[in-house]
Amino acid sequence: MKRLAFLFLVLAIFLFQGCSKSSDQKDVSTTTKSSGVKTESGSNINEGKWEITVTTAMSGMPMKIPPQTYTTCINKKDYIPKQDSSYDQEKCKIINQEISGDTVSWTLECQGQEGTIITKGRLTYKGDSFEGEVSTKIPNQGEMLQKMSGKRIGPC
Repeated sequence: MKRLAFLFLVLAIFLFQGCSKSSDQKDVSTTTKSSGVKTESGSNINEGKWEITVTTAMSGMPMKIPPQTYTTCINKKDYIPKQDSSYDQEKCKIINQEISGDTVSWTLECQGQEGTIITKGRLTYKGDSFEGEVSTKIPNQGEMLQKMSGKRIGPC
């Protein structure tokens, strides 16, 4: 069971270490067929450096995973928070992203050892803060729910 908990912790870290970045993603201020980004004007999303806190929960996991906090820059090209790191961008791809008012939602597909991992996220920005959830379905392992909160701490 400890091994399973460790696996999910590693996966959670992987998913938020930049797996959400797609090399063909366009500026989110327009709608593009190739990136699947749909937007509405009037967003209350402020660009800059953000501090993000992620709390992970999984049913059946005996131990609680401590919250993770990191900083990242959020801009009009990508409103999905992520950590910077080196990873194989070929394994993860945003298959849907939508911005409606102050809410950003997305579906991310990653290829893992167990098969296709599907992550769906939804964040609502309130100027210099946001709250939201990310749900990840892992083949033969179950589902992981992550609560996210963020606050803008300054310019990038």
